[in-house]
Formats: sequence, structure tokens, C-alpha cells
Amino acid sequence: VQKALDVLDVLVFEDPNRCGLRLAELAARLNQNKRSPRGVLCSEVIFMLRELPYERGQALEYARRWALGRNPLFYNFTGQGGDCTNFISQCLLAGCLVMNCRETFGWNYHSPRLRAPAWTGVQYLWNFLSGNAGAGPYGREAELAELVTGDLVQLGGEDGRYYHTLFICGRRGGELLIAAHSFDAFERPLSSYDYARLRPI
Repeated sequence: VQKALDVLDVLVFEDPNRCGLRLAELAARLNQNKRSPRGVLCSEVIFMLRELPYERGQALEYARRWALGRNPLFYNFTGQGGDCTNFISQCLLAGCLVMNCRETFGWNYHSPRLRAPAWTGVQYLWNFLSGNAGAGPYGREAELAELVTGDLVQLGGEDGRYYHTLFICGRRGGELLIAAHSFDAFERPLSSYDYARLRPI
């Protein structure tokens, strides 16, 4: 998982309707000669982006606190397709504090019925992270040896479909340790999982 992108200085999850931004205010701020090397055209306004660090320690502390429990601010999808990627998204949010509020192709959660597919879907999360050029976290497929605390790994079957997302919470003797929901785990060895393929992120 790489750094996050933020829209100017505004946390984009503050307002479910405008994601913390009002277009008039944004246009005014852009007119104050704020510049950034990256921009995304959205409607008639260019959203200028800046990189923020991904705070891996904050993501880890969140995983430690909630891997074996449920944060009441988020719906528990256990028994309804699984809670694994919902939990991973919460960990990522704790580390970057920025959501992407595009309705279908973004990465955001406001309620069980008002959320982007990438918040809870294994493949959708990968699609978002690997293709994101807007607000929020982004990533790439990595080598397993590259993974450090705060990174992710997805498990797949022989049919090529990925079905589970896990959070890297450390290493022990060279063994990657995992935090996850459905089934709940913290510091579980990656080698204890049964899978046909891995996608490190």
C-alpha cells in the first residue's frame, strides 16, 4: 500500500454529500494559487491533489484494537458475504484518513447501504487501489518479500478468483503475521491459511 492522496487540505469523508467539499469553496481555494503536481478533472473544477503519508503505525493500532472485535461505527458484514474487506478498509482509513467519494468507483463508507463496492468487496478493493489516481490510498501488486506492516495480501483460488483480504501486522522469524475478520485473527501466520494464489499489495 502506497501513500494516500488528499484533495487540498480537506478530509474527504467529512460530509457524505460533498465529501467535505463545497465546489464554490474549492474553486475559491484553487484561485488562491495553490498548486500541486497532480490534478483530476471533476465536473468543471480541477481537484488539486497532494500526497500524504500512509501512517502504518496507526493502521496497525486500529487492527490490534478491532481484529477480534467490531467497531460500532461500521456495520458488521459477517454472515452477509464476510467482513474481511470491510475490516481492511477500516484499517486503511485509520492509516490515511482519506476516503474517495466517487459513488461507484470510489472507496467510502457512510452506512451499510451507502458505501462504495471497494469498501467491502475483495476484487473491487484491488481494482480501486491499483487504479486510483484520485483521493484515498493506492497500491500495486508487490512481491511477498516486500510486504511490511500495514500492507495487504489477498487470497485466491485455483479459478483465479480472489476471495479474502488480509492485513499484515508484522513478522515473526521471517513469517508474515496477519490480522483479519471472518475469521477473526491477530498475529496469525499467513502460512496457516489454505489458498491457491496470493496477491500482495
